[in-house]
Amino acid sequence: AQILFYIITTIFSAIGEIVTLYSFVLFLTVITSNNDISNLEILSKISKYLEVASQPELIKILLLIFLVTSIIISNLIRIYNIKLGIDLSSKIGNDLSRKIFENKLNQNYLKYLDSNSSLIINICTREIDYTVAGVNLVLSGLTNFFISICIISYISFENFSVIIFISGILLTTYLSIAYYSKKLFII
Repeated sequence: AQILFYIITTIFSAIGEIVTLYSFVLFLTVITSNNDISNLEILSKISKYLEVASQPELIKILLLIFLVTSIIISNLIRIYNIKLGIDLSSKIGNDLSRKIFENKLNQNYLKYLDSNSSLIINICTREIDYTVAGVNLVLSGLTNFFISICIISYISFENFSVIIFISGILLTTYLSIAYYSKKLFII
């Protein structure tokens, strides 16, 4: 149930990032247009709904919508998602530690006497910390991957040539780093 709730907040976080990106694109479109926003259907709907006639007023309203969307809503969802990931990984670590300790206590008495109890205490404290950190990194990585896929999908839907351009830059950067780092490590 907790993992499902974490997945739902990840989806809302991705939606928040897309809405932020969309509102930023709208804001830049309004700023760069030469007093001609009539060709943008959503902007004309917003201006009719809010009963705004002039472009400077519409820019101020869109700036406010952008700030509210990006700073407050999207970031709060993202911070909450990070907190849920930390709590979930801590609970997983707690359950693992408890299960290890239960297994140790429920084993045969003679086997218990022959075993090293400090090893179990070490596993329940130090090694579980590494496991919790690993689970937290995996959850964070999956969330970031999902958000990235959603943002890339939105950008490719809006303008596919931007994706080609960004892919070319990333590929060139990756290949040049690989080439120069290979030279560095070969003695």
